[in-house]
Amino acid sequence: MTAPPAGCDKAMRMHACYSPIEGGYVYLPTSAERLTRYLNELRGFPQGRHDDQVDSTLQTIQWVNRGKFGVP
Repeated sequence: MTAPPAGCDKAMRMHACYSPIEGGYVYLPTSAERLTRYLNELRGFPQGRHDDQVDSTLQTIQWVNRGKFGVP
C-alpha cells in the first residue's frame, strides 16, 4: 500500500487501499445485520448514491497501516 498524493480525491485514496483488501487482510463477518447494505455501498463506489461507509473503511485501513508501507 502506498500513500496517495496529497490533495487527491476519495476515489484515489480508496484505490490506494485496494492492496490490503485484495490481499485478504480485511476481514468481514460472514453475517451481520447490515452486511449486505455495506457491501453494496462498497461495490457501488464511486458511482453509488452513498459513500459514508466507504469513507469509514478507507479511514480505518489508513489508520491501521499508519507508518507501514510508506503510509504517513
